[in-house]
Amino acid sequence: QDIVRELPHMGWGGDGDGQPAVEADAQRARAAVAPTPLLDLTPAFRGAQLRYVPQQPSEVAVLLQRDGRTQRLVQLPDRRAVAEYPNSPHGMAVGILEYFDADANVHEPYFFDGGHPDAQGYALYAQEVAKWVREQGLLHGGG
Repeated sequence: QDIVRELPHMGWGGDGDGQPAVEADAQRARAAVAPTPLLDLTPAFRGAQLRYVPQQPSEVAVLLQRDGRTQRLVQLPDRRAVAEYPNSPHGMAVGILEYFDADANVHEPYFFDGGHPDAQGYALYAQEVAKWVREQGLLHGGG
């Protein structure tokens, strides 16, 4: 499901990267599964990305931002736009894909393909799940 297409008025990124479409989707999911608790990892991943500092001078860390009209890559940590293309009805704009393909140093922190975690992403995932399990009181015994 592409929540930006479903909720285009809410956009993706925008000022402060609040991601209201993602937040609205998480609220709907919480309501749908209530009273079962839902772990939403998006804030943890986005927060870590926004705090990310490139580790090497050649590294180019970027975030994808989308709205109803455009897709753009913004470089971290200053969030300066480095590429912008018209939105594609088929997912990621071809120009965005070509931008990644043109330089192996360009990447989205914590992900290796924009949707699946890399090693750092899985470490963050594990930390967040462990914290959430403890907070939910789901550990019994020696936890």
